[in-house]
Amino acid sequence: MKIEPIKIDIKDNKKYGEIAFLVDRGDFLKEVARLRDKWQIKHLYKPNHWYDWIKELQKQNKSDIFWNEIKSIRKRFNLTSNFDLPILMAVVCGYVNGSFYRTASIAPLNGGADMGLPTMFAIYITPDTTKRDLDLVFKEFKSQVKLVRKIRPVDRFYLPYGNPKPDTIGNVKRDREWYWQHKQGKSYGQILKEALAKGEHITRDGIIKAIKQYENLLSVEI
Repeated sequence: MKIEPIKIDIKDNKKYGEIAFLVDRGDFLKEVARLRDKWQIKHLYKPNHWYDWIKELQKQNKSDIFWNEIKSIRKRFNLTSNFDLPILMAVVCGYVNGSFYRTASIAPLNGGADMGLPTMFAIYITPDTTKRDLDLVFKEFKSQVKLVRKIRPVDRFYLPYGNPKPDTIGNVKRDREWYWQHKQGKSYGQILKEALAKGEHITRDGIIKAIKQYENLLSVEI
């Protein structure tokens, strides 16, 4: 099965890189192709309809089996549980955005007493969580207090595995684009011509170096 590049829509370069250095790996893409073939995912779902796939599995009592396969891939790459949803999105939608990759989340700790609502919550973090991540998740939680009845207890959060910490490269989005252009048949000269037309100040050797650097990061042991 031919696999197109997984689309990534994440503004933060660090988080973009953490996802890109996973979803562009050849061994990861083979897993994506295997699952799509095994589960007969012939047409990718739109990102805002990804749960339609889960609903179909639930009707067949197979959702837990699928989630276990997702977790198995995540464990293979020694990732924390917050990668479960990005991996699922890569398989089902061919797309990952910032709302699917979180390094901090809130979940209820107990069932509570008042109106059956939970009264205590925990903030879950990973080794990659920043203060800004905490501030954002707290702000989101406060704005959703009235919807707390809909909060579902989470059973897939943050097993004690370390996330890969590749060197963050400021040009990761650009280099990824060149990497895939070259992988799909464009010559270094063609990539250079287009880059210069966009105002990039770079040489052919610079193009090659950037692509090779990105390619090397995909084979880093994690």
